[in-house]
This record gives sequence, structure tokens and C-alpha cells, in this order.
Amino acid sequence: MSGKSKHCKLLMMGGLLGVVYWGQLLVSQPSYAQSDDCSTAVSSGKQRILQVRGVEAVRVERDKHQYSDGPAQRPIAYSFLFSGRGVADVMDSPVFLRAIAQTITNSCADAALVNFGVDRTDWGVSYGLIAKVEEFTCVEPGSKPSRWGETVCP
Repeated sequence: MSGKSKHCKLLMMGGLLGVVYWGQLLVSQPSYAQSDDCSTAVSSGKQRILQVRGVEAVRVERDKHQYSDGPAQRPIAYSFLFSGRGVADVMDSPVFLRAIAQTITNSCADAALVNFGVDRTDWGVSYGLIAKVEEFTCVEPGSKPSRWGETVCP
């Protein structure tokens, strides 16, 4: 399944960026304390994405994920939002994205979820801890809430 079949929705709400993944809303909140290793891992992930030809900007948000069944001791989600003509090269590289997500979850003791998305579009993909870092499964929207490991497809 190509990266384009897995989506997120990005919303602007009163000047705050909200990111909708798996039918869950992540609202940008004040930053939380991070370890130096975690800060380095996030910065490194941002730089790796910026090194892809044609990627012009990367914004990183750190938020609490809204999953009640996610890892209890890891409530944090990082969202990388990027733009430029090189975004398809990033989004169509699951090995590249998984490696960044793995580094972040290894270095950030409170993070269990890493989202990647093309800014101002609904194209996104998420990786989270399910024993190890794995891409979340895209499921059709329905009446049941998304479970940890699932993302709702638009």
C-alpha cells in the first residue's frame, strides 16, 4: 500500500495547529521537559528530513496523544510536518520514517508515537510502539474509536 493511502488531517483552530490522526485530535500544547538525548534525536530527525532534495521546511510539534489504550508511561506524540516538492520522497520511504521514529522512541522515554505529514494536506503516516516501532494500520472510519496501532483513513 503506498504512503498516499495513509492520511492525517491538519486543522487550524484559533491560531493553534491541530493534527488529526486516527480520528484523534492532537492540539499543540506548551512544551514539556525533554532530555538532551531526546532533543538531539528530534533535531536529528528534522535535519534528516531537511536533507531530502526538495524538502523546504520541517516543523516539529510535541503533544500528548489522545489514545486511552496507548502505552501509559509514554503519553507523548511527535509530529513532523514538512513541505516542498520533495515530500513524496519522504512519505514513500517507510524504512527512512521508521528509522527516525525508532530513534525518537529510543531516546525519548515519554514518547510512543511519531507522526509524519505533508503540511496543509491530509497526507500522513504514523509509527508507534507496538512491542517495537511499527507503522499504524489504516482503517475505515466508523463508529468505534480508533485503537492504539490504528489510524483512520479519510
